[in-house]
Amino acid sequence: MTHDEVAELAEKWGPPTHSAPVHGSRLAPFAGVVPELLLAYWRRYGFAGFGNGLFWLCDPEVWQPAVDAWTNGLALPEEERWIAVSRSAFGDLQVWGQQTGSRLTISAQYGWVIHTDRSDRVLTDDGRNDRLYAMLMCQDRRSVDLHGTDKKPLFDRVLALRGPVGPDTIYGFVPALGLGGALRPDRAEIVDGPVHLELLAELSERRIVDEEDLLHMWIGPVTDPGAADDRTATEHHQRVPVEQPARPTSTEWRPVRATDTGLNGRAAHLLTSEPTDDAGWPADLPAGVTEVVIVEDAVSPTATLKVRTNGDAAPTTAWVRFDQLAIRDEAAEG
Repeated sequence: MTHDEVAELAEKWGPPTHSAPVHGSRLAPFAGVVPELLLAYWRRYGFAGFGNGLFWLCDPEVWQPAVDAWTNGLALPEEERWIAVSRSAFGDLQVWGQQTGSRLTISAQYGWVIHTDRSDRVLTDDGRNDRLYAMLMCQDRRSVDLHGTDKKPLFDRVLALRGPVGPDTIYGFVPALGLGGALRPDRAEIVDGPVHLELLAELSERRIVDEEDLLHMWIGPVTDPGAADDRTATEHHQRVPVEQPARPTSTEWRPVRATDTGLNGRAAHLLTSEPTDDAGWPADLPAGVTEVVIVEDAVSPTATLKVRTNGDAAPTTAWVRFDQLAIRDEAAEG
């Protein structure tokens, strides 16, 4: 862990727009429970909101009732202790698994509990910090924002209409989506965050989603993971067509799979000349780029990978849908 890793959060989001200092007495119960890097974030920023309240470092004690409501009774490891780390203005929670470093993304609007299982790996302290860093830094404005029924980002419009949320409040949609509500700015209200999430847990048919489920949600059933089938991208259940990608000419390349891990630092080939992010927006890459480097370990809950251009003095980074990328297996890379 370095000081730069702590500073990078503010470099990414800008300085906190709200912060509640975290004193030593609050940190002590979490020493040895959460990665040291998370304690360093809390010391530096407190329980803080960034980007006018779009992204927050959670007070885990405040949000624990919501985490319990969404995890109790699900087929998750019984010995695991789930701790809220961050959340969005709309109540999507990123949750750390104390025992294994596994990750949950609770997407309460849709009733999803996305489980990224890492229980098969023994973690060192550095490994715990690396996973926590990846959990926080893989989030940006595009991935944290919701898109409305008009397929446009919601946060700035709701912020202008309702004002900012606070450390314990979120934008909730009334009525809830499961009761016939809609993702529209005029349907969003500022509500008590933990209470609203507990209510949604009672109303929802909570569903555990893993990497294989994400693959099916985003591109439909695939019988041959290496095949370039006709695929569609979904934006929170709203499907939009994606152009059929061209296969690379080298037989050593293969499409990235939703279950791939250990991707950080791997060279990747773009399978389309017009790469997009999870919402179907053009990826912010220079025209003509065909080769990139992946800069995170695994496919994100939004079915994207963060990549950067290769060889540039000032590399460009962007989010690209994982099924628009191909990699060489390690034997071929060597």
